[in-house]
Amino acid sequence: MTEVDIRALLLAAGEQLAESEADAIVALGSDAEATLLDILADDDLLHEEAPGQGWAPLHAAVLLGELHCAAAIPRLVELLLETDIEEPIHEAAADGLSRIGPAVLEPVLACIEQAQERDDEDLLFSLGFILAHCGVHDRRIRKLLLENLDRDALIGADDIAAYGDRSLVPDLAEAYDTLPIEPTKDEMGNQDLIELRAAILELGGSMTAEQEAKYSTLMLLRKARERRALPGRNEPCWCGSGTKYKKCHMQEDEAK
Repeated sequence: MTEVDIRALLLAAGEQLAESEADAIVALGSDAEATLLDILADDDLLHEEAPGQGWAPLHAAVLLGELHCAAAIPRLVELLLETDIEEPIHEAAADGLSRIGPAVLEPVLACIEQAQERDDEDLLFSLGFILAHCGVHDRRIRKLLLENLDRDALIGADDIAAYGDRSLVPDLAEAYDTLPIEPTKDEMGNQDLIELRAAILELGGSMTAEQEAKYSTLMLLRKARERRALPGRNEPCWCGSGTKYKKCHMQEDEAK
């Protein structure tokens, strides 16, 4: 595969790059880096009307991460700082940086002060994600992850689990104990408590009887909410078949 082939492949890929094609590019190793860096550096390729409809630089960002390409770090950091979390290139830049490895440590840590000055919580979450996955344990990463845990328990729990530091289990447990079960109709309500419990267990911690009782209560409330959301026996089934619920999905739902 030549440089021309790589460029043509990414420009033709659209939103989804086939796994086999990504593997073929990564298999080229450092021979693929120059072309990928050129694509990533081209601001014009980020626009929807550009060849590749703006997706080529996103694929390049992730592939450079897979290649652990340290030369990509300055551009990826630049994209991270200049874009909002809702923009696909922001997510791709964070993804790429998280894959590169220990070389991202100092460049990404250097962004924390800027994010704090801008009061940009979303950027702090992106930085936490990258540092949690970079394969380095550092007191400065630990500090940011704990701060992010205070900002958003769900995001913080996921990143701490990925970071893999068992000494943070007490902090996760404290967050779990502090958070109340909120009354909500949202099917994803109180997901932060579920993620905190999962992170504690993933890191080798254990739950107290009181903590498990809280989790059981949460699960019962979720099941009750699911039951309340179902139609009555003689109402049309939720699946849209037009058949009465009792003759359609009722028995299946009750079995679940």
